[in-house]
Amino acid sequence: HHEVLGIVGHCGGPCDVVGSAEGLLELSFSRDTPVTLVAQTTFSMGKYDEIKACAKKYYTNLTVFDTICSATNKRQTEAAQLAKDSDCCVVIGGHNSSNTQKLKEVCEQFAPTFRIENAGELKPGMLAGYQKIGVTAGASTPYLVIKEVLTRMSEINQELDFETMMEESLKPVHRGQRVEGTVIEVRPNEVVVDIGRKQT
Repeated sequence: HHEVLGIVGHCGGPCDVVGSAEGLLELSFSRDTPVTLVAQTTFSMGKYDEIKACAKKYYTNLTVFDTICSATNKRQTEAAQLAKDSDCCVVIGGHNSSNTQKLKEVCEQFAPTFRIENAGELKPGMLAGYQKIGVTAGASTPYLVIKEVLTRMSEINQELDFETMMEESLKPVHRGQRVEGTVIEVRPNEVVVDIGRKQT
């Protein structure tokens, strides 16, 4: 990530980049070497906490700076809750966005997650079968892109609902079958009932 490259460029001494607690243990620094720990501002708070805990156990001379942006942390926390409450999630943002990738990683811990950049990438069958769909977006995702995705999701939902209603309306009704309906007219010799099929 360009931000990480920038941080590395400002280090005056030896510097290593890790993405996990396991990666930290593979470094060649001795246990009593003065070590400073910083993070990319959009790095996963959960992963950073794991790395931080590992570093505190391993290095006796450690300085930690919590450089993760508070807005990023809040967004990731909210995305995790959203995913827990949803059947699936859609994360909107650039394919090269680290922030969006982190949101996807957070969400997919709790629900199937789809990452898209714009409404054009949302395909009709993609969300079929899911009732409750959570939507979140990267911090730099423009509002108009989010609105277009939500509009497209609504259109797809209406198309799927229409297909379902059409299929239902074409199913035959057999004598003796119990059905639910709405009485729409009472005549002297008959009652007209709408049962959601092709004919009343």
